[in-house]
Amino acid sequence: MLLQLAVFEDEAYRNFLPLAYTHPLFELKCGMYSLRERAELELGRAQVLYAREHLAPKLRLLGYRVNEQVEGELLLLNARVVAGSKLKSRLASMPQGYAAFAGGALAYAKLPPSLASRVAELLSEARVREAVQLVKRECIAVEPAARLVEYPWELVGLSAELLAGDIMRLDWSSQGEVDESVRVIGEGGFHVAKGARVEAYVVADTRGGPVYVDSEAVVESFSLLKGPLYIGRKTIVFPSLLDTSYIGEVCRIGGEVSHSVFHGYSNKRHYGFIGHSYIGMWVNMGAGSTNSNLKNTYGPVRVEAGGRKVDTGRQFVGCYIADHVKTSIGAMIFCRKVGVASHVYGAATRDIPSFTAWITGAEPVELELKGVLETARRMMARRGVALTREDEQVLRHVYQETVGERRALGVRKGRVSLQPARRQI
Repeated sequence: MLLQLAVFEDEAYRNFLPLAYTHPLFELKCGMYSLRERAELELGRAQVLYAREHLAPKLRLLGYRVNEQVEGELLLLNARVVAGSKLKSRLASMPQGYAAFAGGALAYAKLPPSLASRVAELLSEARVREAVQLVKRECIAVEPAARLVEYPWELVGLSAELLAGDIMRLDWSSQGEVDESVRVIGEGGFHVAKGARVEAYVVADTRGGPVYVDSEAVVESFSLLKGPLYIGRKTIVFPSLLDTSYIGEVCRIGGEVSHSVFHGYSNKRHYGFIGHSYIGMWVNMGAGSTNSNLKNTYGPVRVEAGGRKVDTGRQFVGCYIADHVKTSIGAMIFCRKVGVASHVYGAATRDIPSFTAWITGAEPVELELKGVLETARRMMARRGVALTREDEQVLRHVYQETVGERRALGVRKGRVSLQPARRQI
């Protein structure tokens, strides 16, 4: 692909909050890959990324140019595009000056140098709406050859669809340690990468798709693995039932996980159920933490996204848990969102703002930023990872950005206490 590839996030990032507070849209997982990685598999490495400014420093650490001007021809790609081979072939035959739109949203465009420079300037100044309008005026509109995700439950649903194909892209040549008592059912494919270990009496059911255990991961005895399923590097699976899920690197997983995404570096060590959900990074879920993914009426689930109620049209919808969230033992989470660094004690029956201690039967309390940062340092240190200056800057920014959310819910400042209020006699 000779054109420069530029990936940008549009204003629909709001639909993906709170996950998108700490991740650009194109870094969210869909299948085994982030949306950016999926695009790069088909179109080559992106030359420039356009994202919200507080996220730019971390992206630069990955070696990308961020929010910069460009010269020359440009292939502009929306972060929400789920790229595939069909898109690659369509772009190969699409002339310059053409742009694909879906429901009014710019999906992708091939821009000549003069127009590319003007669009890039607007994007670098976070004037995304103006950039899209300029493309709409200057380019010939065509139908898109790729899907744009609009809501987080679409990421989760598509992950289940894409996992099997993604897993088959991986290296299947080297073999790790597999106990002789491990049983494989079906012919979908079961692979344990070099340095990984699968212990006695594990069952891998590949009738629904392949099961892949990546390098240095461990699956303990008496686990049931149902494909398509990816278990990431250095992840430890305790006796579990894992079904149709992406488990990122360096996780600790136990209990039951179904049709879900664990972004990476998160813990669900003990019993409890997580289904049809997206779990961010550095999340710790106490024993018994469980989410609801089905209404008692078996009807379609309605979720608030982008400031409005949305009918998902889906019977199974779980929860969306942002980075650095902590849930207590026995936490019950309905079809809700839990904001960045929040704590859940008891039942989460509504969306919880970022930096909030949600305590059933008590008023929600704002968590002090200093304490949140110290907790993050401690947890990350246990995995040999440092909280960088860039990480801290992101959390500080999100703390300020979400003040209004906490005020709207009546979150008070004060000390977090799990003791019931004393009754007057």
